Amino acid sequence: MSNADRCALYVRSSKDRHDVSIDAQRRELLELAAKRGLAVAQEYADAVEAANDWSRPGFRQLLLDVARADRGWAVLLVLDTSRLARDVNLAGVFRHECRRRGVRVVFAKIPESNPLGDLITTHVYQLVDHIHSHMSREKGLAGMAENVRKGFRAGGRAPFGYALEAVETGAVRDGAPVTKSRLVPNADSAAIARYLKGRAAGLPGARLVRECGITLNPSTLVGIEWKALTYAGHTVWNVERAKGVGAGGYEGGAKRRPREEWIIQRDTHKALITEAEAEILLARLARKGATRMRNGDYLLSGILTAPDGRRWHGDQGHYRCGRRRLTAARLERQVLAAIAGHLGSDAIVRQAAQAARQAMKPNGRDVELRALQRQRDELERKLARLRNVMTEMRHPEALAPKVDELDEQKRAIETQAAAMVDELAGARISPLITEETVRTTLRGLAESLEGLDRIQLKARLRRMIERITVDPETLSCCLYYAIPAATGFSVATPRGFEPRLPP
Repeated sequence: MSNADRCALYVRSSKDRHDVSIDAQRRELLELAAKRGLAVAQEYADAVEAANDWSRPGFRQLLLDVARADRGWAVLLVLDTSRLARDVNLAGVFRHECRRRGVRVVFAKIPESNPLGDLITTHVYQLVDHIHSHMSREKGLAGMAENVRKGFRAGGRAPFGYALEAVETGAVRDGAPVTKSRLVPNADSAAIARYLKGRAAGLPGARLVRECGITLNPSTLVGIEWKALTYAGHTVWNVERAKGVGAGGYEGGAKRRPREEWIIQRDTHKALITEAEAEILLARLARKGATRMRNGDYLLSGILTAPDGRRWHGDQGHYRCGRRRLTAARLERQVLAAIAGHLGSDAIVRQAAQAARQAMKPNGRDVELRALQRQRDELERKLARLRNVMTEMRHPEALAPKVDELDEQKRAIETQAAAMVDELAGARISPLITEETVRTTLRGLAESLEGLDRIQLKARLRRMIERITVDPETLSCCLYYAIPAATGFSVATPRGFEPRLPP
């Protein structure tokens, strides 16, 4: 049996109670396969998964198998377009991939006519699915907002220090009581209350973490502080935007919405801190966000690493590696001071002078240069002959690709020859390179750093420094210089210093 007579099934159910079950979809698709004389070779299933999610396990495996030449089937049976995706872009990408791989997608609920009719019909159905998806989303959000206004949770896990408690609403659905959830303090509530009260009082977070016995990572603790109103006994919703493709990865460009868009229902559960303490925490976070340095503002980002290769990342005015944080401004000042001192040192001057003289030494490449010049002259003659012929041709454009090809070869040879001329010319000035001239050059390089703005200074550091290592444990620092000589040869030399940095 050939692949054309074998098919795969894809079935998906959603959270919608009125949705078609996986078993019902499977029965209808098996009937369709039997009617068309197709043998079912594979089935892909996703239970209670959103149609716009790329990471559905069954759908992800389907994508992988579509790309395989040995998948063993050439027809994919699906109940309707909404099973695959309600998002037009996702559906379009999947259809394109199937066409490219020779897979024909057949929808049980869409009658087949001709290729043009199928294309139009499929697009119409997918647009309807897309509209339905948006309407369902809006209905879901409205329901969540109503839950919040009634003092219930809108969904999700309980924040650290609380647990979820089910509360019966009095309604019955499918013979079972409908429940909503509220927050109640758990065993961790005392520790988190002490931590948040200390942070509101201005105490250092690292000290409070040790004293309270909290083992959460720093980013989680920042998230807890952003939930300060929740810890003050209020239910807060609509704080964060949906993930998207805008700046920062969120629709609208920022993770959190303006305060006026938040939905706050007051006094819905037991508070661990006061509202005044919560407002202090939120005000501090808002100030940090307004003055936070971007990655481009960190002079050493990209070249600052730990000895084991881990990178130090810019984070709210600090460089962070694991749990170690160093004040960015202080470290940058000390690195710049160290560079100014190092560039005048005898060791770097000596190595830079030796590297420059070595790069300028004659190495017998004049023979190569003459060969390149002969190739260039020969190409020039060929081009001249072709251009003469083209003037007499009725359709000279036929030779245009050949002319472009030879012209490109000629330019490449001229570039290579020019670089070789510069290299050979350096041999004549090699005796003029002394340690004193190199010292003067490096001193001028160090002085040129003064007065540059941060963007220019960062670009200059990228050219001067190969990398900087700072040990998160011992705080020992080492600078690896890459000082370019005239030919592009670099000197990389480690120079260490002990930065005076607080732990």
